[in-house]
Amino acid sequence: MSIKPIIFILIKLTTTIIKTFYRLSVITLLLAIVIFSCEDEKQKSFDQLIEKHIISTDQGVNIFKEFQINRTNILEPILQNRYKDSTFQDTKFVWLSLEDMKEYITYIDAIQDQNPNSDITGL
Repeated sequence: MSIKPIIFILIKLTTTIIKTFYRLSVITLLLAIVIFSCEDEKQKSFDQLIEKHIISTDQGVNIFKEFQINRTNILEPILQNRYKDSTFQDTKFVWLSLEDMKEYITYIDAIQDQNPNSDITGL
């Protein structure tokens, strides 16, 4: 048996292993790039959500005061009389789309992941 075919087979096998390793390295690198670029997009989405929906504390206080003056103080006595219940309080609520709530909960989960020593216990 000649040594040339064995050397040829070993060289071919080594070349195949190197090509396979190279391909796997490239695929791994591309996956890492995609994963980390998606994280940047999520953060941008969260930042846009905050800018779009969050109001300042002063704005919230002013809105609530206006609500008290223009709705609660006028209607609550009428509703208490109508329902014959002097302790009746008119309902105050806010409406948010389900999609916005899901995005916000995802955002809160991301904040929790970044701060594992602090528990977020509510919204």
